Amino acid sequence: MKRNFTKIIIKNNIRIYLSDLQNLANDILSYHKYLPLPAIILGNSLAVFSPLKFLYDSQKLMIRIKSNGPINSLIMEIQDHDVRALILDPNIVTEYDNKNYNEIPLILGIGDDGSLEISRKIKNEYFNSVTKLVRFDIATDLAYFLNVSDQIFSAILSNVELSSDNPLIFSKVRSIIFQLLPNHTEDDKKWIEDFVANMNIKTLSIKEIEDKIDGKLLETKHLSSKCWCSKEKMIKAILLLPMKEQEELKKDSLEIKCEFCLKTITIKKEDFFS
Repeated sequence: MKRNFTKIIIKNNIRIYLSDLQNLANDILSYHKYLPLPAIILGNSLAVFSPLKFLYDSQKLMIRIKSNGPINSLIMEIQDHDVRALILDPNIVTEYDNKNYNEIPLILGIGDDGSLEISRKIKNEYFNSVTKLVRFDIATDLAYFLNVSDQIFSAILSNVELSSDNPLIFSKVRSIIFQLLPNHTEDDKKWIEDFVANMNIKTLSIKEIEDKIDGKLLETKHLSSKCWCSKEKMIKAILLLPMKEQEELKKDSLEIKCEFCLKTITIKKEDFFS
């Protein structure tokens, strides 16, 4: 089974999003070939942000982490069921790179100050929310965002690991998002707190985690790694620039590299008039 799925589960008055996104993350990492720390940050972001597509039932999502750390920014976009992501400044070397790279503290790349911004397109309307980063580990930062922005008690667990044989391949990219439903009880909240405190998901398979949850599976959703850049979209973007800048760019053929998929697109002078 290809590991690009989110299972939506109901347990009493709790909605749970259980995700295994290993293949999705490996597809995106194969474009960028990041060093271990930015790779681990990328993997954690894909693990916890990708299920938001189903949580919000949105047409399009844009997630941005801005920080004072070496990464500068992380940008992730989801359109329909396609995902793309990048780190603005990925050239981060650490003492963990040649050993124990799965133990790298994410704060070394994210820093100790920053914000999480999420924009959603739902039924052709745009909604935008921003919160501060509080833990600099991505999972807790998203839980804080959901608690503050959506005012729904949320908790998140994530488990992201690079292969011990090859730091350019993820061996695990998994997450669990718990959200209380409107008619929840204190017992529901306590169940989440106990599960988060006592369950070591690193040692369990997705099937074992699902068995431990012991809820009702509503549906299984899928995502894919796909960039939607195109020559047409790049031409449209250039035509939105001030006329003087447009004229300069139209003088010669252009080669523009997409920052998400690293594909180079050639735009000739005649393409602006076709």
